[in-house]
Amino acid sequence: SYVMQNPDENLLGVIAQSIQRGQRHTSVSLLVRFANDMIVIEHDANSHPLYESLVDAGIPRERIILAYAGETIPESKPTQE
Repeated sequence: SYVMQNPDENLLGVIAQSIQRGQRHTSVSLLVRFANDMIVIEHDANSHPLYESLVDAGIPRERIILAYAGETIPESKPTQE
């Protein structure tokens, strides 16, 4: 497995690659992005969900969006001038 991150550092993925019986296989086990001070989990195929580890580490559940489960990012509130 490989951890990959885009140059803007707002997208993180874990990619697994293997060769089984002579055939190449590639899969994404985790895809997370950061938006509007939120952690958006787009895909999580791990046996222990990432959001549980984040909550255990002290990240408020309200800051974690499970996009793969249909949760949406709340609209950011416009700033008042």
